[in-house]
Amino acid sequence: ADELRTALKLDFSLPAGWEAGTWSFSLGANGSGIPLHSTHPAVAAAVLRGRKRWFFVPPGALERSKEVYWATGPTQLVPSQWPTTVVPDLRNAGIGALECTQPAGTVILVPAWWWHGTYNEGDCLSVNSQLNTEESPSVDEAPYQGRQALQQQVQDALYGHAPAGMQLTELGRRA
Repeated sequence: ADELRTALKLDFSLPAGWEAGTWSFSLGANGSGIPLHSTHPAVAAAVLRGRKRWFFVPPGALERSKEVYWATGPTQLVPSQWPTTVVPDLRNAGIGALECTQPAGTVILVPAWWWHGTYNEGDCLSVNSQLNTEESPSVDEAPYQGRQALQQQVQDALYGHAPAGMQLTELGRRA
């Protein structure tokens, strides 16, 4: 893992207690992306070229509303249409959804089991790693409360260490 980061000139370090696990590359054309999903542990994603727009929804939030789930989840397969479809639904749902645009040369940490989806603004290349942590239970083995410490650690990293030019925006959270 260290050799890959060095070879790709990825100059970043992971928070204490984290180590890179499975690596993958993502290459997509303008307007392509990945629908909202929550199927894996925490991920570090480094954009090498292009820009990637991210959407995050806390675990369990979509499942609590079947209307929002079907409006924003597996049926939304055209990421380039999200600004007029998914984003308004997330805003109106008031479920604490977040969005940010990740420029090239930055790394973002995606919280474990959080719903997240992306679409590419321009052609985009990224390298990603699922993270092994001291607390990375499978979603089936750990109750929601047991994952809160890990999620808080990643949220702190997202809010506290966002690279220059990348800011999280909350999408219409209701009190």
